Amino acid sequence: MNLKSIFIALIISCFSAQSQSAVITYEVSNVTENSTDRIKKLKEELQLMEFTLQYNKINSYFKKERNIPKHKFINKIATIIIGAPSDFYQNLALKKSSYNTTINNKLYEIDHNYKMKGWELTTESVIIEKYTCYKAILKEYNNRTESYFETVAWYTPDIPVGFGPIGYGGLPGLILQLQYKKSIFTATKIVLNPTKVKIEKPKQGKKISVGEQVKLMRSARKVTPD
Repeated sequence: MNLKSIFIALIISCFSAQSQSAVITYEVSNVTENSTDRIKKLKEELQLMEFTLQYNKINSYFKKERNIPKHKFINKIATIIIGAPSDFYQNLALKKSSYNTTINNKLYEIDHNYKMKGWELTTESVIIEKYTCYKAILKEYNNRTESYFETVAWYTPDIPVGFGPIGYGGLPGLILQLQYKKSIFTATKIVLNPTKVKIEKPKQGKKISVGEQVKLMRSARKVTPD
């Protein structure tokens, strides 16, 4: 084996070791420009929130850590606005992303697999937590507003696993920052190969799409679908 082959093998070995497991801590902020009382309270709640992403070779689990809210109702609204109404589960082998929810006392597993594919990769880069990250863009359709919007991810190939916050992933590296609508998730702590990770899988509910979820929720509120 020549020197070049040894060097490449060492890099692959290093990356492989990095990607075995990890616990990533994220904070979230909102970049809404207006300063109404409600927005101020929402931003206050977001400052109190912390999220963790735990992963192994194949699966990941993203959840909001417990905190004491200042305004309980605004706290609940804030988690919905930032796209974190529940804990997310991802499976790299199946390109799967989902979470559980209950509608009319019935358990469902919501399919978010679209968050794991269709990214447009760019060469634009930034440094986050000492890692070089590259920009990726995902064009999405909002079933509620019936309009398109773009989600922006900054991922690092230095940690070559396709996981990320609120179910987004499928990229050539871990997402360290995610810009979802007016909210930004940013990694603030990265622990590679911890002694223990806890990966929770979704419960066995009926599998439905996001569009089907919206229809069921409208029906549950006795709102006639558009």
